[in-house]
Amino acid sequence: MRPAMLERALLPGLGAAAVVVVAVVFGRIFGLVPCDDAYITYQHARHFASGQGLVFNPGEPLEATTNFLFALLVGLLARFPLVPPPQGARLLTMAALFAVAFLVAQDGFARASKLGSRTTAVTGLVVLAAAPALLVHFNLGLETVFYSALVFGAVVAVLDPLSGPGRWAVCGLFLGLAAATRLDALLVAVALGVALLALRGPRAALVPLGALVAGLTVVVGPASLLRWTWYGALLPNTFYAKVGGGGPLLMFRGAEYLLGFLGAHSLYAAAAIAMVVRLRRAPGDRHRSAILLAALAPIAATALLVGGDYFPFFRFLVPTIPVFALVVTDVAQHGLAGTARIPAARPWLRARWLMPLAVLAMLAACGKSELRLLSTEGSWVRQQVRLGEVLALNLPRDAELLVAAAGAVPYYSRLVAHDQYGLTDPVLARSSGKRLGLGLPGHEKRGDWRQIERYRPDVVLYPSLAGRLPPRLAGLYVSMHVSAPKMHERTVLVRRDFVSRLGPAFRPMNVPRKGVRAETRLQGPCVSPRKT
Repeated sequence: MRPAMLERALLPGLGAAAVVVVAVVFGRIFGLVPCDDAYITYQHARHFASGQGLVFNPGEPLEATTNFLFALLVGLLARFPLVPPPQGARLLTMAALFAVAFLVAQDGFARASKLGSRTTAVTGLVVLAAAPALLVHFNLGLETVFYSALVFGAVVAVLDPLSGPGRWAVCGLFLGLAAATRLDALLVAVALGVALLALRGPRAALVPLGALVAGLTVVVGPASLLRWTWYGALLPNTFYAKVGGGGPLLMFRGAEYLLGFLGAHSLYAAAAIAMVVRLRRAPGDRHRSAILLAALAPIAATALLVGGDYFPFFRFLVPTIPVFALVVTDVAQHGLAGTARIPAARPWLRARWLMPLAVLAMLAACGKSELRLLSTEGSWVRQQVRLGEVLALNLPRDAELLVAAAGAVPYYSRLVAHDQYGLTDPVLARSSGKRLGLGLPGHEKRGDWRQIERYRPDVVLYPSLAGRLPPRLAGLYVSMHVSAPKMHERTVLVRRDFVSRLGPAFRPMNVPRKGVRAETRLQGPCVSPRKT
């Protein structure tokens, strides 16, 4: 086999496969399972596969997820009997991580051959394999890695300073697919367009900029038309539920989120600073450095504007990791030029040794307590899955739920469900957001007795409202226990006229049952000990 073919395809492919294996093994070691939020996407996908539309509840034209394209693709895969939504999402995530690692490895080998520093060719792969945030979110079942791959593909397409209109059109296509997944990709398109204007000037940038816009429009146009046709809105309901009506408090919390990321990933911050310095000292690489830095800025701005996230390991900033992999690789490769005079007696000072050691130090310092929290989250999700299965066996198919976590319980119960935090409730989602930035991100618009009055659900799965119901509602509901083997006992509110339709897993509060574990207090998703 030719050496060029070896470095273009075989070695990058083997390296990418190794990164995917590391991610899978990492998830098995720490017992990571799809998070509760992932089942919101799976709920949309299953309804789409069954012909009921890309919706959370059949008959309700509402977009309750923030990953339109990802949910659509999972739904298309779910049309095959052997690929249910969780497995479909897993396949897409594995393909996305392989693509990211392949592009990083291919770029590393190409740059190493050009600069004569082959020992740093796999630095980018080491960065990916040692990034806890990337490995964790690979296993949580969300669109994070899929979205990151689309954004990274757009960046890699235009890294060459000689990139013509065709390359910029490809960049626009990738960003269009990313924007159809999460709308914040539009900020990346703006940033890359500004970088292009700054690098080439208005005249020279006009044609490639037009190609970028054309590629973007080819995808975003039809996706927006579909959204408007299906839902009657261009923005998902989750946007209003999580950040609609927010103000400066969200940005303060987002700034803390960014500082936490940089503190936990000091290697990335140092490499970015080194690249900024090289912008002025290495004019030959100005285009590449400017594109990489321009891709980082809008991703960080998104986390700042939405106020961060409650998930451990910085979900909103995972798309920066592949870009940082290239930044770290570039700094390592160019750093070799400055280590030629280091005495041979001190080989540990050379960049080829310092870089892997720095990456391993970052891995060792990041997220031990958060990994323990993710294990707790996994146990809680398993309880939610079991609760959904029990409800499916003990409630009629026309029952309606009001839930405090609209994920695994609605998915496994297959019942109509309304979310306490407004994901499926347009009235609550569009309510005033005066306290946004003070509570748990994405969970600050919380329903009250008025939500119960509006929906009149048959079963309410957050009984903390029982003591705050007005008399006209308190007389309609009764507190009950629901229990089953391998499940913590839970207290729920049940409509009095619905009690006769309950299965044997439900029993009145004053009827004890032996051998039942006490009710768990894990009533919601885990929260990172780091304030976000």
